[in-house]
Amino acid sequence: MKNRNISVLLLKYDMTEKSGGDRVAANLSNELSHYFNVHLVSINGKGENPYFNVDSSVIYAPLLTGHGRIRKTLISGSRALKKYIAQNEIDVIMSIGGNVNFFMWYACRKAKIKKVFCEHINLFSALKSKSDAPMRVLGAKTADKIVTLTEKDREKYIEHFKLSPNGVISIANWLDDNLLAKSEGVNYDINSKKLVTVGRLNHVKGFDYLIEVAKKVLTRHSDWSWDIWGDGEEYEQIRQSIKDSGLEDRLLLKGTTDDMYSLYRQYAIYVMTSRLEGLPMVLLEAKANRIPVVSFDCPTGPSELINDGVDGILIPNFDTEKMAEKISELIEDDKKRADFSSHTKDNLHKYQKDSIVNQWVNLVEELTKDR
Repeated sequence: MKNRNISVLLLKYDMTEKSGGDRVAANLSNELSHYFNVHLVSINGKGENPYFNVDSSVIYAPLLTGHGRIRKTLISGSRALKKYIAQNEIDVIMSIGGNVNFFMWYACRKAKIKKVFCEHINLFSALKSKSDAPMRVLGAKTADKIVTLTEKDREKYIEHFKLSPNGVISIANWLDDNLLAKSEGVNYDINSKKLVTVGRLNHVKGFDYLIEVAKKVLTRHSDWSWDIWGDGEEYEQIRQSIKDSGLEDRLLLKGTTDDMYSLYRQYAIYVMTSRLEGLPMVLLEAKANRIPVVSFDCPTGPSELINDGVDGILIPNFDTEKMAEKISELIEDDKKRADFSSHTKDNLHKYQKDSIVNQWVNLVEELTKDR
């Protein structure tokens, strides 16, 4: 039953963008609106529609016109947010991603509002960035609760900032219900001779490592191919590297698709070569479609999603020789691939929507119990 006495504000910098954080903000707002009065506030984007669907039960409020960089909107955006909070009697505010922590802190300095910092990458990578690190420090020092995507990152926050364990919790993103529905009854294609990787074509996703691995694997297994789905700023660089490696006929850049869920089932193995992650949903999507996974054990996420040697294989970070060796072993062992496939859904219940949403509802109720 909806508690109309509690108002929750989810804060994002720009909801007009196509990003993972925007999707999370929209989805979480939609679900929490079944329980509370929910405001989804975007610092930028006034006069424009959000990229992802926002239900009519959510009060969507972009504050500033245009798409200015954060440093140019710090004061105007913070003042606009402060005014909005005062007008709408907000009880809990959640920063979705660290880049809006300053706005949250400034707007709530003298207000009795519970502040939640929702981390959507990982502390390891955030602290390496000159722009991200100060925002993480501010969030860690001023928020009433920090929410990380993984248990490993929760432990890192507690250790690095010397926080109380009660002040940091981990709540994963949930799997799309449409994916789970589409994957019902899907059987693993043991005859497939195709590998797959999905992700933005950028440095973080480690496609330079992938090309090294692919050259070893595809040279050894001439009847196999490897598809890459995605687009990004390094497209031309990656395309040229593939060509230079002589793999352009078998390591294929497929572009983007709106129905990756249905395409997974045609593949035999999913490979991830990322330098770092938050919680890589692509691994869950592949596993939901019965695809064994081979991934670098990068920070953070893969070690919590893959049961090494049971439904996939974790590779020491950036050991391309070992990754190529293990992929080749899977290619050559139909039985092992089939065994892995039979276990890929073993732990997916933890990432179902109802379970994850309940954790968020419990968090809001805990923070507002003394109102």
